Amino acid sequence: LPTWETQLLSSPDDGSCRRTKFAVTNALWTTRKTKPVFDPLKLPTVQRSGDLGTALLDRLERIYKEGMPGNNDVLLPMEPLWPGPLFQGKPMRVAYQGVRGSYCQEAAVRAFQRCDALPCEGGMDSAFEALESNDADRAVVPVENSLDGVIERNYDLMLRHPDLHVVGELLLPINHCLLAVRGAGKRSPAVKTVVSHPQALAHCQQRLLALGVQMEAVDNAARAARFVAENRLDDTAVIGSEIAGREYGLQVLEEEIQDDSSNTTRFLILSKPNN
Repeated sequence: LPTWETQLLSSPDDGSCRRTKFAVTNALWTTRKTKPVFDPLKLPTVQRSGDLGTALLDRLERIYKEGMPGNNDVLLPMEPLWPGPLFQGKPMRVAYQGVRGSYCQEAAVRAFQRCDALPCEGGMDSAFEALESNDADRAVVPVENSLDGVIERNYDLMLRHPDLHVVGELLLPINHCLLAVRGAGKRSPAVKTVVSHPQALAHCQQRLLALGVQMEAVDNAARAARFVAENRLDDTAVIGSEIAGREYGLQVLEEEIQDDSSNTTRFLILSKPNN
């Protein structure tokens, strides 16, 4: 190889020239082949890939337009978007991701008062499937947190369920509460450990350090609240939603323990066409 090619391909891969190195490597390999660069037999495959890419781009554009603030009914904090709705004469069935006591449940009941809120514990896609299979009339899914950014998985699921449409959004202020079995106290020697989702622990780090407790990360804060309540763990508190305390009979030792009071999660409300 010429000197410049050798230097480029052997240079440290710090990420800054990775794409260039890849392009040069393929160009060198192509020019040294005996076969022509253009292969008409591969053209249909390339065209199909291009068509798929265009379809995905069109779908993404529609999702982002539907989900942009100002394009839908925006729910101001603490105000119901559709108070007490009925769907075909019955309380509206609203699917949400996760278990009872999650912030997703809080978003569902904030958006639709007196609705039949349906927990979907089978994974993030289960709320989409419940709506698509007519087991729910609406679905409420989180798409962005003001501190942690976009929840990419839910945008991916919206691509995979093209028949579902965004019909509204909810801006939910996050109130991280310190929850414990009734009778426990945050200053009591009995409470030694605080468990929650890693993001919640990070959101409340300053307060937890001031309390001098051990922090333990778990996959799901609402499930942790249920476990603490069912097993009467007096030495363990949970960071979770106020609704989790009500669901599992835990007392709120302290409210709004997050470091940043502006912490907000944006939810999209999904529906099937003509529903």
